[in-house]
Amino acid sequence: MLQSVKRAWRLDSGHQHLHDCLLRFHVWLDAARPSLNQHVAAVLDSETQQMMQGRSAVQMAEQFMSGAAQRSQAAALWGARALARLLPHRTHHALAHVTAMHYPDLTIEGCVEVLDSLREGDFGPCESEIEQYISACHTRFPYALAFKPPGAAQPEEDVPLQPKELAN
Repeated sequence: MLQSVKRAWRLDSGHQHLHDCLLRFHVWLDAARPSLNQHVAAVLDSETQQMMQGRSAVQMAEQFMSGAAQRSQAAALWGARALARLLPHRTHHALAHVTAMHYPDLTIEGCVEVLDSLREGDFGPCESEIEQYISACHTRFPYALAFKPPGAAQPEEDVPLQPKELAN
């Protein structure tokens, strides 16, 4: 896994998926360190020093949330997931970031990805937040079917024209 993380770091050190992988690797490394051979631990420390810069996983997550996650919807989603996983008591804070509608790169696809994440339970049970988010997305993207409120009229299916209508 270290080799994959290093390759990804060389390609795009600020990518949100890499940030999530790096945090998961950091948490695993912290947990596994006591059982690792001292030489293996030394190699891992030297190879990850540039990526982790002596920061804890929580420090890395908070730095990402105050940086890239403030400017991008995708970064906010990945950063908020990581923050909620690392610090479950800050899930409400993470939810506020991920459901914000102020990002300059806000898209229907991004909002659908956030909605799917909420529904899958990445932030725990949050039914009221899901309803509020759907409503906010519907306001922003009124024609997007993904955010139609329950019970809203569905588009009519194509009805074939009657012979009398064809003659006109």
